[in-house]
Amino acid sequence: MNIIKNILCVLFGLLFVNAGLDKIFHYMPVPPMDMDMQKVFQAFITIKWLMPLVAIIEILGGLLFLLPKTRTLGALVIFPILIGIFTHNMIFIAKWD
Repeated sequence: MNIIKNILCVLFGLLFVNAGLDKIFHYMPVPPMDMDMQKVFQAFITIKWLMPLVAIIEILGGLLFLLPKTRTLGALVIFPILIGIFTHNMIFIAKWD
């Protein structure tokens, strides 16, 4: 069971490191978005410091989550990002229904 937990934690950490690096280097393609999503992302882009800050937090939290000794601190660092992702998704899912 401990091996499965470690594998899941490593995958979780690597996903956040990948997401943070993509915000900096833009190497993954962006799927087409509807007009509402384009407006939201344009608002994020106009705030110049927001995306680099989120990218640094995702990379730092993902790296901290990889190591068992710093996993709790990594979870605390990633938690505000997860709340933002969850809230963003819930708003747009509720809007489409």
